[in-house]
Amino acid sequence: MSKRYYEENFKKQLGRIARIMKENALVSNYTVAQYKVHNKSCNESDVSNIVDRRFYKRDKLELAVSDLTLCKSRQQMELCMYLGISS
Repeated sequence: MSKRYYEENFKKQLGRIARIMKENALVSNYTVAQYKVHNKSCNESDVSNIVDRRFYKRDKLELAVSDLTLCKSRQQMELCMYLGISS
């Protein structure tokens, strides 16, 4: 069986799948546009400094961020950093 046979057969299968999805009113998750929240004000909320963060000038490569992740906290997303401090 040649490569061309597989390509033609694959295109036929895609058309068949598309027809079946259209007949049954199905929509692929990949083609649905995702709703994105648009905030009018950005980073203007007052947040207390409960962890007493002190961002002073440091030497280069004294502090390295190894990972960034978002965590949900009090109905909002917070940025969490994993820090590695070299001695």
